[in-house]
Amino acid sequence: MLSFKVMFFERWESGLFKRPDLYPEQSVVTISTHDTATLTGWWQGRDLQWRELLNLYPSAEAGEHERNGRASERAMLIDALNDMQVLDINKAPAQNPPEMTTELTIAVQKYLAEAPSYIQLIPLEDAIESVEQVNIPGTIDEHPNWLQKLPVSLENFFNTDSVDQLVIAMRQARPN
Repeated sequence: MLSFKVMFFERWESGLFKRPDLYPEQSVVTISTHDTATLTGWWQGRDLQWRELLNLYPSAEAGEHERNGRASERAMLIDALNDMQVLDINKAPAQNPPEMTTELTIAVQKYLAEAPSYIQLIPLEDAIESVEQVNIPGTIDEHPNWLQKLPVSLENFFNTDSVDQLVIAMRQARPN
């Protein structure tokens, strides 16, 4: 049985992201799952917007705390990418908050590719840089869980710029 390492949850108590080269070999590694924000959605805070809209925070203070913490989480991710040398620090997004780019998406996947994990999963939503997550746990009718169509047809999936660039990067990062 393989363990399941989801980047969003692989952090030290300080909040710093764990280096993927510390993940166990007998594991599956991924950025996100169907029950978490996509990378782009997390970066842009779309998951926080949904939680606010759906009143999923136990208190207004909890929501404010999470929204205020996202900027430092993004900075910690940039630091982790730089530490693993998968993102050129000179090319890192400079504005605050930094814009989510395909280069950043690929850098995060290359970061996870450094794990000795047997399998690296790349959700379709992350490959096409979708903002919306598939499912929000704790909701039934409030969110279109499992009902959203991908904005790209199957026929055009591999013609999507982010997918094309990601395939090239992953062939280099995980050739076997």
